[in-house]
Amino acid sequence: MHNATALEVSIIGGGIAGVALALDLCRHAHLNVQLFESAAAFGEVGAGVSFGANAVRAIAGLGIAEPYANIADSTPAPWQDVWFEWRDGRDAQYLGSSVAQGVGQSSVHRADFLDALASQLPAGIAQFGKRAQQVEQVGERVRVCFTDGTEHHCDLLIGADGIKSSIRDHVLDGLGVPRVSPRFSGTCAYRGLIDSEQLREAYWARGIGEHLIDVPQMYLGLDRHILTFPVKQGRLINVVAFVSDRSQPNPAWPSDAPWVRQATQAEMLKAFEGWGAAAHVLL
Repeated sequence: MHNATALEVSIIGGGIAGVALALDLCRHAHLNVQLFESAAAFGEVGAGVSFGANAVRAIAGLGIAEPYANIADSTPAPWQDVWFEWRDGRDAQYLGSSVAQGVGQSSVHRADFLDALASQLPAGIAQFGKRAQQVEQVGERVRVCFTDGTEHHCDLLIGADGIKSSIRDHVLDGLGVPRVSPRFSGTCAYRGLIDSEQLREAYWARGIGEHLIDVPQMYLGLDRHILTFPVKQGRLINVVAFVSDRSQPNPAWPSDAPWVRQATQAEMLKAFEGWGAAAHVLL
């Protein structure tokens, strides 16, 4: 793994992208791979993530098809090829289905998936508590300075440090193009996880079929949609409810506002006012 004549490749960021990349690159004998993560350990923020057929094939290509299969949820028969069912949010009327033959819905909790990836990394690849602060070219090599006062030199540096990347500006400056930053799209999402048995009982009480729990759903409305799919072997239902404001051609997020905050149930229900019982019970 540490061949003196090998190309030294370093990755900044230990999320799903960074760890997956490291897992593949470290298999090549001509590469010395190091991964730097700012946190004290691998960890993923968020809830469920759904993978399409191409992504599932890519996961198999990383050599973790079996570990992934052990944690992934899939749509039960006879709907095993269904990726999502599409429904009218006002009454849950069936509109159609997206089908991925032989794969269907494949979803996991983000933290479980990151654990599955990280468990396959060889020892010594990852270093923690390393937040990149400055990057500069030194001859044909790269020097990275970390906030803990240490520095690291490598032949190739890859930024996989997310939407608030500290590496992106260095790359854009080197290309001689303007710096960019995340831009608010006008869409916000309410997200959470629901105990599936609790939801099942609530649906039974309202006469709503449990098919809407077992099969991934996409409820649609004007500038609104809600998606659901199971994670944690069906014990939890991942729910994300999207609201898009199209009143401004160039929406801007307040500079002093956090990107993630707690929301009240009343606020969420008001955003989906007029929707049917299936959506109302979810929210």
